[in-house]
Amino acid sequence: MLSEVPVNVFVLAMGRVRRREEEIYLHPDFVRVFDDPELFMLHLLMRERSIKLNLRENESRESRIGMRQDVSLSIQ
Repeated sequence: MLSEVPVNVFVLAMGRVRRREEEIYLHPDFVRVFDDPELFMLHLLMRERSIKLNLRENESRESRIGMRQDVSLSIQ
């Protein structure tokens, strides 16, 4: 899979880290080639933004759940 990728381009590779004897390597399950470095940076920025939004949403959800538990405890 990686043998088909040209040299000096940005790639996004996802896979499993493996070890054989003393060598550690990546066994890729998915490889995406970015010919344009700006497109690669845009992709990374979009992923980072998505992760931050998900974290904020989870924190907000957890705080709402905590408030519900506090209210239910005070009613009893």
